[in-house]
Amino acid sequence: MFKYCRILVFPYETINRLLALVGFVAKKSTDKIEIRGYVPKDLDKLVRSIAVLKSESLSAVVEQALELWVNQDDQLKIRERHRLDDIEE
Repeated sequence: MFKYCRILVFPYETINRLLALVGFVAKKSTDKIEIRGYVPKDLDKLVRSIAVLKSESLSAVVEQALELWVNQDDQLKIRERHRLDDIEE
C-alpha cells in the first residue's frame, strides 16, 4: 500500500557545483549583461570542469577571461587610440 522512495541529501556546495555545471545562474546582477558565444565542445567541457572544481560560476570565469583579454597590449593600444575608456554608458 505504501511506496517508499529514497531521498538523497546533498551538501549545499555540491548542489551549487551541479547547478554551475549545467549553467544555472541563481542570481542576476542588474549591472551586468548577457553575452553569448560559441566555443569548441572540448573547451566547454574543460572550462566547466575546472570552474566546478574551483567552485566558480561560468559567468565569473568568462568575466575573468574577458578582463585579461581587454587588458592585453594589443587591446590597450586600440582602447587608447580610439579613446574607448572615455566612452560613457
